[in-house]
Amino acid sequence: MRNSLVAGNKSPTGPDILGPLTSQGYNLIQNTKDTTFAPTQAHETDLLQVAPSALGIDPLLRDNNGPTLTHALLLGSVAIDRIPPSNCRIKDISTDQRGVRRPQRVACDIGAYSVAEVDFSPPRKSLLQQLSTEAFCRERLSNRLTFVNE
Repeated sequence: MRNSLVAGNKSPTGPDILGPLTSQGYNLIQNTKDTTFAPTQAHETDLLQVAPSALGIDPLLRDNNGPTLTHALLLGSVAIDRIPPSNCRIKDISTDQRGVRRPQRVACDIGAYSVAEVDFSPPRKSLLQQLSTEAFCRERLSNRLTFVNE
């Protein structure tokens, strides 16, 4: 298994993975109870026993604009930007499960969903927002009151 995210499962035995697992790295496994790593240990790049608060995963499968439902990564997830670009491609596939290009930022995200680039520039005001300014509202309100009182 490589570049995969396994979390949030509820089985009493092997909640996330039951039995032997050969890791090729860059996996996030929330609960490794009953997982046996082959040959003898997890890969050094794997994230294991990740606290629910650090996962940062939408708990619901959703239509995130792809051919299948996916769990979206939320900002702040430990799975974001974890895989170096040189290790992103698997069998010449350079997109996430939805077809979004990888990487989106400086590195690839673990799992089936890549968080899109985020634009932190201040948003422009829409025409509606511009028309909703206090001065515009006051002018419209006074015109309306004048009309009503005539």
